[in-house]
Amino acid sequence: MEKFNKSFESGEYEGTLIIDKSGTVECNNSTFWAYNKNVVKIKASGVILKNARIELLSGNACAIDTDFPDLILENVEVKGNIKGLPSEPEIWSVPSLISLGEFASDCENIFCINIDVPVECHIENTLYGVEISPLNLKKGANSLRIAISPMRSNTILYGEIFIKSAVKRRIYINGKAVGNAPQIKQSNIPALRKGQRICIDEYYHNNLRFVFEKKSVRKNMDIDSYAFCLGENGKAYCDEDLIFFGNICSKDNAVKTGGDSQSPEVFVSLSKLDSRYSKIAVCFAIYGDDSLLNFSLVDSPAVRIFSGEEEIYKFSLDSLNIEKTVVAIELYRYKNQWKMNCIGSGYRDGLKKLCESYGIEVDS
Repeated sequence: MEKFNKSFESGEYEGTLIIDKSGTVECNNSTFWAYNKNVVKIKASGVILKNARIELLSGNACAIDTDFPDLILENVEVKGNIKGLPSEPEIWSVPSLISLGEFASDCENIFCINIDVPVECHIENTLYGVEISPLNLKKGANSLRIAISPMRSNTILYGEIFIKSAVKRRIYINGKAVGNAPQIKQSNIPALRKGQRICIDEYYHNNLRFVFEKKSVRKNMDIDSYAFCLGENGKAYCDEDLIFFGNICSKDNAVKTGGDSQSPEVFVSLSKLDSRYSKIAVCFAIYGDDSLLNFSLVDSPAVRIFSGEEEIYKFSLDSLNIEKTVVAIELYRYKNQWKMNCIGSGYRDGLKKLCESYGIEVDS
């Protein structure tokens, strides 16, 4: 096939860009983008793609789809998956944004963020006054330590880091230094992300505790804990499978609710659970029918997860907005293993809709 050299003027181009000849494509830091279709398609061997930003803006297509594994990428940033390149796993799930929220001004703040990568890679840090470690990531789960140097009150932190493998992936980091905010000195408790699934078999004989926490609320409200004991079809067998303040303990003593309206809790002992149940949904809901009370009024909602007295994970619920109820966590049995699924989604219609989704009818 004929060799060629192609050079783009710096700018933005809508894909799909199809490269069907061997040679070098110099993009001069141009951006190529597309919705719901491949952004770049490689149909020739011996292609070198240089100095480009390639963004899939929506859909399940690929940022780069190559039919030839000898594709060489030099200084290429992607948003989306790459298909057909042996050195680069197809599926990545690193966040596009790490929001640190408000933190204390005029002192050092330390955050610990959990990040999963499918291959060994390196972090390139472009943020001034921010130290990130480790910079070399191993395949699988990693805990990042993000140390922020003292900043004046009302200073806004905004910048980016890059995860570098065969390509670069950009992660924005933001936050704000505030005079009356608490100083953050987080321990290395792994932070779970929405949609993440992990095996929890090692905690099978321990008591698990799921504690709802928040920084503050902007209106007075009560938040209650709920748990649903479910069969293989994801439905409750009877009304008693709803565990809440009116029925605080399951018949087998495996699932309980507790705490108070400011810090509600769900307790689970998997070893005690009746064998007919294969799933437990851990939920929280704002009490009452006032449509103006929802999770947009709750600052920094999260679930802290304990095994016995040891905190093992933390799951942020910052994606909530107008919902009145949230399915925070689902525990489920799969191929004789117990796993945990971080849901973090809910309903704006309140508790009735939540109950109906699990097969329990509630009188209006």
